Amino acid sequence: REETTGREVVWDFWNSDGSRAEMCGNGARCAGRIAIMLGFGQGGARAAQERVGSRVTLGTDRGDLEMEVFSPGMSKGDVRLQLPNPTRMAVNAGRLEHRQQGEGRQRQIHFVDTGVPHAVVFVETVEDLEKLEIKDGATNVRKSLPEGMKSTNVNFAVVVDVVDDDDDGDDDDEGSRSRSRSRSKKGIRVRTFERGVEEETMACGTGSAAVAIIANEIGLVRFCGRKEDEEEEDEGVEVLMKGGSKIQVKMTTNEGEGEGEGGRTLTIKGPSKVVFRGHFNPSDFGLTF
Repeated sequence: REETTGREVVWDFWNSDGSRAEMCGNGARCAGRIAIMLGFGQGGARAAQERVGSRVTLGTDRGDLEMEVFSPGMSKGDVRLQLPNPTRMAVNAGRLEHRQQGEGRQRQIHFVDTGVPHAVVFVETVEDLEKLEIKDGATNVRKSLPEGMKSTNVNFAVVVDVVDDDDDGDDDDEGSRSRSRSRSKKGIRVRTFERGVEEETMACGTGSAAVAIIANEIGLVRFCGRKEDEEEEDEGVEVLMKGGSKIQVKMTTNEGEGEGEGGRTLTIKGPSKVVFRGHFNPSDFGLTF
């Protein structure tokens, strides 16, 4: 690839079937954390050792992506990734036939590209989501989409209530700690059938962004804040993946900053964990660097 200034790492993503994808949200978050552990990016290895904030720029087929780890307010191991600006959004791009209580019904299929293409279908209940035969469902979704959208990842989702514990940690006049407050907000549970794998996967970062964007677009959830609006900070939408991990999807509006189409910035934040370490000898695979 052509070198560009400001890009520390160039990263390619390959599916299990040997096909190459433009990018992968969760894969990029993991690659970014490893890059920082190896000393790349702002702060480099010191950030990994001392848990201080660090950023790295990762080159992908969809352009350069910015990510950060160990920043103030982030949990240990969390990685925040700025995704490409969403494109090709199509609400009600197709209709999916299904049966409910013996009657023929239709569900709307939505579409958006968050770095890679995603179809999104919302179901009525958590039970509907859990009992879904996802491979058959994904096949039918792809068949129901227009040409140019058929080669896509497919997400089935349902909006749920999630509890957010809010403890401001301030002391009152008597020096006693303020009580934590629990509040309910809307979140999303999702199951994703990924192209290139052609099976359900346990988590999908770009898929979590896609379902949150579509849910906001059709009024099921709401991205609430703007960068310059300190009184209503956008906390993001919590998306619960099949494998149990939680991804925070956030869309901020930066009026006058010209950052992204329409001044919008899309990020995902979620956990990462070092599972093992090993050694790789490129010459064993006929590779030279």
